Amino acid sequence: MPPYQTAQSFSSGTGATYTTPAAAQFLIVTVCAGGGGGGGTGGTTGSTGTTGTTSTFNSVNATGGTGGGGTTTTSGGAAGAGGTGGTGTASFRIAGATGGGGFFASSTTANRSSPGGTSMVGGAVGQGGLGAVGASTSRGGGGSGGGGECFVLMINQPSATYTYTVGGGGNGGTAAGTGAVAGSNGSPGAIYVQEFY
Repeated sequence: MPPYQTAQSFSSGTGATYTTPAAAQFLIVTVCAGGGGGGGTGGTTGSTGTTGTTSTFNSVNATGGTGGGGTTTTSGGAAGAGGTGGTGTASFRIAGATGGGGFFASSTTANRSSPGGTSMVGGAVGQGGLGAVGASTSRGGGGSGGGGECFVLMINQPSATYTYTVGGGGNGGTAAGTGAVAGSNGSPGAIYVQEFY
């Protein structure tokens, strides 16, 4: 007699194959994309973090969070948008949370940045990267990245195999100039499969 429920999780894989256990009758699949990278700082302009990568299960896609903006001479970096608008039919979807904008201050000692936006499953998966804190050449902190979009599939009478890809987190924005600081990378996505017998 097989157990009532088992589970598998995947933190990496591109075009990989998930194999359904032989006796499984029902699957609940939770998929999250990668979070966007945080923005960098610089004496003129720090670079924007890159967007997190899409995660896919059975041709249904979750979109990565957008990278946070880099600083300028007059402002902190813009907040990265949460991932949204993935393609394919899911049982339900939840957009990633928007990151925070970098604070701009008259003193370099007052600079700080906001936490990255989270995904449906929290900060460990698909969270946007933290924007860099402004240094001596910049009075603003970098914007933090947006969280990755997530979706859930509820699959009756599952197929024997499915193809999946786990999206990586976006890269943090690079530093620009003396004393500048790079932003943090976004957290990668993940896939969780609950198998019911």
